[in-house]
Amino acid sequence: MEQAALDVLLVHGTGALGQYGNLVYVLGSHLPTKGAYAVLRRGAPPVLVASSAVEGRALMRAFSWDVQVVAPVHSGRAQQLAQVAELCGGYGAAALAGPSHVPHGDALILHMLLEHTLPVVDLVSEARRALAQWDQDLMRAEATTIEQTFQSLPALVRPKDTERDLAAAIESQLVRRGSRVRIVHVSAGHFHGQPPSDSVLRAGAMVTIFIESAGATGHWVELGVIAHVGTPGPTQRHQTELLQAALRTFPHQLMPGRDIAAIVTARTRVVSERDAATIGLGHGTGVDEQPWQLGGEVVGSLRAGEAVAVHPSLEFSDGTAAAVANTFLVGPAPAEPLSQLPFTTLTLPPL
Repeated sequence: MEQAALDVLLVHGTGALGQYGNLVYVLGSHLPTKGAYAVLRRGAPPVLVASSAVEGRALMRAFSWDVQVVAPVHSGRAQQLAQVAELCGGYGAAALAGPSHVPHGDALILHMLLEHTLPVVDLVSEARRALAQWDQDLMRAEATTIEQTFQSLPALVRPKDTERDLAAAIESQLVRRGSRVRIVHVSAGHFHGQPPSDSVLRAGAMVTIFIESAGATGHWVELGVIAHVGTPGPTQRHQTELLQAALRTFPHQLMPGRDIAAIVTARTRVVSERDAATIGLGHGTGVDEQPWQLGGEVVGSLRAGEAVAVHPSLEFSDGTAAAVANTFLVGPAPAEPLSQLPFTTLTLPPL
């Protein structure tokens, strides 16, 4: 690769053992951590930048070559990126490389810290936004696997099951159906993307269930439904209908050339008029971290053929928070949803 001849090569850690267990990503090397940075400078030893001492020790064990690990304890992500920028400083050029791209937010911060003197270019994430027909076909197949898993759940739920029990049942079904890599969320309370808990699923509960699974080319498909345990009350029905209605507006919004920030502003306003607040709307799909978020601060427009995971995550006035999700292929018009299941409600037997 031409960029390897530059003065400094900034490599973002690829592969992961994630918070949900043995989550090893489809593409990339198998580092024991996610999101670490390596700075390789001409005429100088490589430096790994870790976010904690624990992460630093794991990196040291993973490599046989001699490296220096910079691990500011309790410093947080901003300090880690500041260290990366300091290590890159003084060199004439830099490029970001690796099978897994640098998160969009990190790239913006690094660009600012480096005072725009180095071309912080994320070549991989740019390439991943353009899906080939092969990618799209695999994503459709992955969506079918997730749908079949959702449809099997009513027969699997048992009395006194917890969020974690249901998540485990979902994972086992995904493995049986050939899922290579997956993330499962189950929440019967305030859903904000947290791991499943030991809370028991009780009769009358409104449950957010998200399944994310990646195909052989590394693109993620994210589908999320609302499940009612037994018969829902009127408030739960209303909240479920609002979430599904919000999701239904997106196919006609996700058009090639449409400004991303404008889409977010319009959709957030519609939700607020219905007595709800937006926690998150979605993101682009890719390998490992997502290249961009459906957020009002994003500068740029949608591209024909790219995939967008849309997950209206809403917090209601009574403190309830829930979400639904679908993955769309952009363009020409309207965008293609990879599943019709998120527009419907799943019913689980009363426990």
